[in-house]
Amino acid sequence: LGGVHVTKCLTDTHGHAPGDDTPDKITADPIALVNITGHHVYKETIAAMSREWTIVVVQDSKRLTSQHWFIIFGGTVIFLACACLALWIHTDARKAAKINKLKQDAEQERAQLMVASANQQARAERELNDYVAHEVRNPLAAAISAHAFVKTEVHAEPPMATSESKQSVREDMSIIGNSLHFINDLLRSMLDTSRASSNEMVIETKPTELASDVLDPIHSMLYL
Repeated sequence: LGGVHVTKCLTDTHGHAPGDDTPDKITADPIALVNITGHHVYKETIAAMSREWTIVVVQDSKRLTSQHWFIIFGGTVIFLACACLALWIHTDARKAAKINKLKQDAEQERAQLMVASANQQARAERELNDYVAHEVRNPLAAAISAHAFVKTEVHAEPPMATSESKQSVREDMSIIGNSLHFINDLLRSMLDTSRASSNEMVIETKPTELASDVLDPIHSMLYL
């Protein structure tokens, strides 16, 4: 070396020369220091034994170029893989958020439907109770009044002594019977409606007598 020439050593990354299995280095022809240029040259001058020694380390340009291409290619592959992974994570997160929102909307809609159905059912039950109370109260009041008249005639001294009292008792007994029949028919109709709503009612067709099955009940209701 001596500050004038440098010996170029050709070795692989493990300290072996290319094509050689031994760790011995193979020297090339001496090169002048002024001819060693480039960005990947390391020089340092040290003083030893009353002389100055210049140590020069030169990276092989061919190997450096191949390493650069390998680093660029590897970095590009890693960048693309990271980008694909980030895109997949973002897409999966958006899909999960969309599914969760749909579930929340479905649950809210189901809850609203349940509340609306419960309110409608409660309103229908109130209307039914009002209807039953109104329809049962009138014939029941008539039956109670007729019962009071009959009771008065029966407990009289002597009971039902005249023909007018007997006729009055007969009419009152008819009112009581019609009222009870009306209440019974009303309750039976309500039970049939409940069975029909729960698909438990069996409908059978049979001949109907217009006078006794239709007109007489209507007449009794109008009379009451």
